[in-house]
Amino acid sequence: MNNAYRALWWREFVLYRRNFIGEGVLNLLLPLIFFLFLGMGFQQIVGKIDGVAYFEFLIPGMVLLTIALSAFETTSWFYATNRRNQQWQEVILMGDFPNKRSLFLSQILIGIVKSLFHGLVIFLITVFLSGASVSQINIQAFLAFVLFTAIQFSALGHIVGLYVKPGPLLGRLVIFLIFPLFIVSGIGWNISQYTPVFEKIIYWLPTYTLMHGTQSAFLKGVIQNFALIVTIVETGVIVGVAQLLTGTRDDV
Repeated sequence: MNNAYRALWWREFVLYRRNFIGEGVLNLLLPLIFFLFLGMGFQQIVGKIDGVAYFEFLIPGMVLLTIALSAFETTSWFYATNRRNQQWQEVILMGDFPNKRSLFLSQILIGIVKSLFHGLVIFLITVFLSGASVSQINIQAFLAFVLFTAIQFSALGHIVGLYVKPGPLLGRLVIFLIFPLFIVSGIGWNISQYTPVFEKIIYWLPTYTLMHGTQSAFLKGVIQNFALIVTIVETGVIVGVAQLLTGTRDDV
């Protein structure tokens, strides 16, 4: 790793340490509150979903939601705040990045690592609070869908950060776009409860594919091969678009 990449990683570490409450604690607080209040509120009413205790059913969704929010915020705010001011030039001058895309790949990796760390923390907390058994997990499939979630939303945050200015709109995209996508994709219930037409629409959402694959791996120990193939293709498309746009933006 050359000086440029080390400097970029060190910069991210310093910013994370300085703003630990905003970037660390608050990123974990929203999924954790959702887990506790949704779980406590519906555990007695729902009981079990597909033979799984409701608290346990929520865990895969909470992990994916945490990873998606963290990955998206990391890359979107980086590009939105730095691309049109002197800070961006300082980032570029920290070392010899071979090209714009090498910086893109490095920042994507930072988003992945940070979001996976947050996801691990939420996983440990929710498993502990729910008393869920982890013996049935298909760990390879679970980690695959978790990783692809981090990659997809890091790349998506990159795309949004290239075009959306920092401010209220960027924050609202998290609350009013990403969060609802996971909600309707079955984070707290089986989507078979939807009307047939709406259920078919949900099937086409990338978030549903991620949720379905992760839930199957965590709750049933089953690899959803079709979901995995679709996820790989979707991830390739999103990353490809993000990388392509990186080379076409004049202010990046």
